[in-house]
Amino acid sequence: MERIERESFQRVLGRTDVLALAIGTIIGWGWVALTGTWIGVAGVFGSVFAFLAGGILFVLIGNIYAELSAALPLAGGEIAFAYRALGYHFALFVGWAITFAYIGVAAWEGIAITSAMGYLLPGVSFPWFIVGVLGAVAISTLNYFGTRPAIIFQVIITSAMMLTGFLFLFTSVSFGSISNMGPYFTNGSGVIIVLLIVPSMLIGFDIIPQFAEEMNIPPKQIGNILIFSIVLCTIWYIFIILGISFAAPFEVRNAGLVPVADSISFCLNSQTFGNIIIFGGILGIFSSWNGFMVAATRIIFAMGRAKMIAPIFGKLHPKYKTPSASILLVGFICSISPLFGQKALIWLVNVSSFEAVLSYLSVSIAFVVIRKKEPDLDRPYFFRFGKPFAYCVIISLVILLAMYSPLGLGLLKWPHEWLIIIVWALVGVGMAFYSKMKYSEITDAERELLIFGEKYSRNV
Repeated sequence: MERIERESFQRVLGRTDVLALAIGTIIGWGWVALTGTWIGVAGVFGSVFAFLAGGILFVLIGNIYAELSAALPLAGGEIAFAYRALGYHFALFVGWAITFAYIGVAAWEGIAITSAMGYLLPGVSFPWFIVGVLGAVAISTLNYFGTRPAIIFQVIITSAMMLTGFLFLFTSVSFGSISNMGPYFTNGSGVIIVLLIVPSMLIGFDIIPQFAEEMNIPPKQIGNILIFSIVLCTIWYIFIILGISFAAPFEVRNAGLVPVADSISFCLNSQTFGNIIIFGGILGIFSSWNGFMVAATRIIFAMGRAKMIAPIFGKLHPKYKTPSASILLVGFICSISPLFGQKALIWLVNVSSFEAVLSYLSVSIAFVVIRKKEPDLDRPYFFRFGKPFAYCVIISLVILLAMYSPLGLGLLKWPHEWLIIIVWALVGVGMAFYSKMKYSEITDAERELLIFGEKYSRNV
């Protein structure tokens, strides 16, 4: 029957491709632009502690994702996990939440690049938002015309970005001074604030389940790569924090437009080296942009394929085998985001972090439910002591979510950030209602087949 035809991706991704997608997506522009802010809020060791604590939490979350991704390697991973655990409405809720987390971060990359260009060409009068718009168009075009070109691009720019970061670390430690370090610690509230930022800095490991269907590697290795990417990127951020604290005193870091670049320029008394770091940051912008474009389009594709939203989003291009409608949607949102200016960057980061934490909480709940409902499910990657750790993760994430609310630190501000959440939720409800009405005749067995395919479907 036409209504249960199921589109599937080709398996074209190897280990290097997956690792470049994960690392390049996690490490974007934040390491260049925000490190000085973290130290100002929490201090050097306070920031290190926040990232270490956040990294440990994310390793636990990553193990949850690793087990589920290896057991159910399907496009739009969260959709499959949530549906398997608690059904249609839970899957739709989780899918829509993580979609904004990805699109939000992808959209702020267009705003971030305007800051980078302003640093590279100071005094040049030019509407730099145009560069953000053109960048979004370029990334969308690259993804539209095939997965392989987008992956080759990702491998190249991620490698170059990391070389730039290593150059910064080497020079800051070699030519900086331990006397520049400080403040070492501010207060507990500062540490909590940085800890709340960690999800937006480590978001990206969870893109791996989104394109698991396209991987040509053993399922167990999906989990191993996922965990490795979290550990490596946590270490990266900690080293950058220590590196900038060596490179320049607090006054320079705090006053700089782009702290890492300004610090290395001060350390070496050379603007050229600052520009090199900015170039590495721009590479990070594009690697993150590309990675989140891939992830967002896959989760939208998975919802469209399952007819949770308009099914046009669940179609692959007949020639290029890419989710073309999903790419056009995400590309459009990313193209208009630079028009909202620098203030929108903070809004998008905060809302994306909130939506990501909400998604991680939902997946952790799904993990516990699936462990109980399907103890015999084939698990190529098994999270040892997974259930007790999952309960710890759930409690931690609930506390983190509370911190975003007015009852906590009130990180999400009214009206802009809460309005973004409300509008996005209403759009999701509208799309879901339309799809539910139009495809109300789909049975549970048919939905199961659309989401899981024949290999991973249960008998419904």
